[in-house]
Amino acid sequence: MKSVLVIGCGWLGMPLAVALQRKGYTVTGSTRQAERRAKLESDGIRAIAQHEVTEFYDTVICTLTPPKTEADHELHRSIAASAAKFEIPQLIYTSSISIYPDIPQLMDEEKADRNSNMGQLEELYRQEYKDVTILRLGGLYGGERHPAFYLSGKNGVPKPMAVINLVSQERVITAIELTVDKGIKGESFNIVDPEHPTRKKYYTEVCAQLGIPAPEFENSIDKGKVIDDSKWKLWFD
Repeated sequence: MKSVLVIGCGWLGMPLAVALQRKGYTVTGSTRQAERRAKLESDGIRAIAQHEVTEFYDTVICTLTPPKTEADHELHRSIAASAAKFEIPQLIYTSSISIYPDIPQLMDEEKADRNSNMGQLEELYRQEYKDVTILRLGGLYGGERHPAFYLSGKNGVPKPMAVINLVSQERVITAIELTVDKGIKGESFNIVDPEHPTRKKYYTEVCAQLGIPAPEFENSIDKGKVIDDSKWKLWFD
């Protein structure tokens, strides 16, 4: 069975590593937090402290967040370069739909803003490892993590008529599993939930379900981007 390294075993990487291990993959997980390494090992997963590729794996998956400092930037470069050095057959990076401009258009994978922060980061990966597979994730939620908690009770929240482009933790893990299973290389995919209600409708309903105050939206008709995941559906549905 394939060997997999999950770099960054946090909110997404931890359950991803567990899911891959349960499918029969030989999984190694990296995290700098000792308690998370202990949790991985309790699940039968080899745990390491460094976010680096130092040996051969069939697949390397990087779930680290975008760089905030120059050191973070160099870490991403090192991951991609070391994957190439060890001739890793498959490298996957979990990017973000923030690569698309926030304008009222349907955004497929070809409309990425290459000059944005995420666009530059993706290009860094491609420079070091040309066949990297990019999964552009919508706004993440799952378990106790949900953007509704951040917006709850706020006033003047913008763009009530813009649609949401969220994606559940479960859907992302399934998408990554399929990408690993099929050995996909050199492709970019948008990963979002299929439903796109307006922000006002969605957050009003979710806050009611969670029993927390709903946000008050500003009175505007401004709309934003709609993320197109038809390429993913064409390949995998």
